[in-house]
Order: sequence, then C-alpha cells, then structure tokens
Amino acid sequence: IILTLGAAWLPPAAAAETVSLAGRVQEEFQLQGEDGQLYDLAETIKGEDLSRHRGKAVRLQARLTQVDGLPVLTVLTFEVLDP
Repeated sequence: IILTLGAAWLPPAAAAETVSLAGRVQEEFQLQGEDGQLYDLAETIKGEDLSRHRGKAVRLQARLTQVDGLPVLTVLTFEVLDP
C-alpha cells in the first residue's frame, strides 16, 4: 500500500492583498498605521531595511496577510517621510 499526501491535505494559503499604508515604524518589526492599528513586519530584506527607521514616519506598499489572527505586512516598497 502506498500513501501519498496531495495538496488537498494542506491548509489553504492565507489570501494576500496589496495595500498602501502610512504610519510610524515601531520596535521589534512593527508598524503603527495612521489609524493606530499595529502590524507585524515580515522578516524579509525590505522588512529589515524598514525596521532600521524606528520612530520615523513612512509610506509603504505591502502585501497584507493574517498569521495566527494578526496582520502581517510583507514590504514591497517604502519611503521615509521624516528627514
């Protein structure tokens, strides 16, 4: 008997949507949006680059997903607004 597990056994991937946000970079890979919502930043190269601007106002485009019920941003592009 041969058992195989196909894609039907995998949980569905979280749908990602591309969003534009403005906010302020917080500590520990987080962004606080202008509306007060906290977002985790995915630990990618661009996420790491953005996290270096702690305390600065930024505008970004990112893919928004939910991981364990929390909003996570995978940064695509960003611009630092503070000098």
